[in-house]
Amino acid sequence: MNVILAAIGEALNESDSLLRQLRRHRSTQVQSEEERSNVRGMVFRWSTEIKSRLSGLGDRLDSINQIYAELLEFSERSITRIRYQACLNRLRAELITLRSKLVAGTEKIKEDGNVPKPLFSKLVASSEMQAILNRRWDETIACVSVHANLAATVMMGSLLEALLFTRANKFADQKRLFLASAAPKDDKGKPLPLSRWTLKNFIEVGYELKWIGEPAKKVSEFLGDYRNLIHPEKELRRGVLLRNADAKMFLAIFREVAEQVVEGVDS
Repeated sequence: MNVILAAIGEALNESDSLLRQLRRHRSTQVQSEEERSNVRGMVFRWSTEIKSRLSGLGDRLDSINQIYAELLEFSERSITRIRYQACLNRLRAELITLRSKLVAGTEKIKEDGNVPKPLFSKLVASSEMQAILNRRWDETIACVSVHANLAATVMMGSLLEALLFTRANKFADQKRLFLASAAPKDDKGKPLPLSRWTLKNFIEVGYELKWIGEPAKKVSEFLGDYRNLIHPEKELRRGVLLRNADAKMFLAIFREVAEQVVEGVDS
């Protein structure tokens, strides 16, 4: 739930920032390319970064998506400043209402577990490895469906590590991979072989090499952190109990992160 609320908060901050920018000018129409570019930038960040972290909300985002589409259309024409402000105020109201309902528990994250399977074939050529990844995905879905929430989270962390490991192995410029500032090193400063990298190492290098964006990096770290609850003493020390709603949220978000990892494997 924290990831969902943080994403909504980020969208609110961006809309408020744009509203302040638009209010600084006195002209009736928004005509400058700089201002219209700022509008498009906000819409694109919503579409490519923020919305993926809210995928579990399904059609509850329809009205919000429509407002972003309206803003994008505005940015291609000369529209009055008042219409922009009215549109942004509607967006703000929708986001605040959605956040309030989530906190109050009157809006639920999608719980049907019907998340499309990542296209592992985009990344993995071996039919045997594809079968393993597909089977592990199916087991993850099975765990979620029977409320085996910790097991599902551990499976997702394992799958993410496998995808990042494969992406690293397929990376064309291996020298650049090991020269990344986030690449782990031994006591003598020599890069460790991939077989000794942890999930954290893969996430940090993947972000540095632009395999994943910053939102995906944060979500991946969050997922990796919860995966560590497989150790009973850590679960006891932290006092965290994973709920089924948490596992379903992780599943929807993991799918989006997995898509980023498998895209552009030849870059």
